[in-house]
Amino acid sequence: MTADAAVDSSGNRDMHPDLAHPSGPARGGEPCRVCGGPISRTAHPTQRIRHVCGPPCNERLKRALKRAREKEKEASARLGHEVDPGRPRMILYEPHVEWTSPGGRGYAERLWFGVRGGYAFGLSTGMVMVGRTNSAGKRLSTHFKHCQNYGVTVHDVAVIASAGDLALLEQSLKWFIKSHPDADDDPSIMESAHGVPFADVVDFALRESLGDLWIPTHAVDGRSGANPG
Repeated sequence: MTADAAVDSSGNRDMHPDLAHPSGPARGGEPCRVCGGPISRTAHPTQRIRHVCGPPCNERLKRALKRAREKEKEASARLGHEVDPGRPRMILYEPHVEWTSPGGRGYAERLWFGVRGGYAFGLSTGMVMVGRTNSAGKRLSTHFKHCQNYGVTVHDVAVIASAGDLALLEQSLKWFIKSHPDADDDPSIMESAHGVPFADVVDFALRESLGDLWIPTHAVDGRSGANPG
């Protein structure tokens, strides 16, 4: 795309030049690339450059571009978290002082951006929650936001990076917390349990070599079974 194509007929520079249609600005009557409706010859110049029929489709196109960029970034980041199933690592990190704060949620997203696998976190209520995700940073950030809304403090967080079957990984974590002798919960609620020590979840992940395990530095004392990363 040329530099000229990034400027509309009114002389305004397009903030998203990569959304321009390769065939050039619509002259009127061409189909909208989002909904298929006709593009008016009097549509805003930027909309004609992008081949969209109006503001709603223009916004949908921008959101689609944003999602595509995020997927590309996550795919690239995932390459930096490749897991060797034969040599799981134990990766230590310094926990954030307050996970549920905006800074804590942002820290989680940056720390585990592109990490695919499972997770476990312990709450001030005595509950431990586990699950699986294709994007640990985003998933945990969402969980922590919910905790903030309910006034619950996040005490401990562990993340398991895995190249294997995430459904089986999640099933293993759920089975462990629900079958733990200290678990005090309705057995039908599979993703969480009260009374299970967070350290026991960490020991289980290490013992079973579920993948690269991210644990806080204060949780490493006496742990073994994985190679520190």
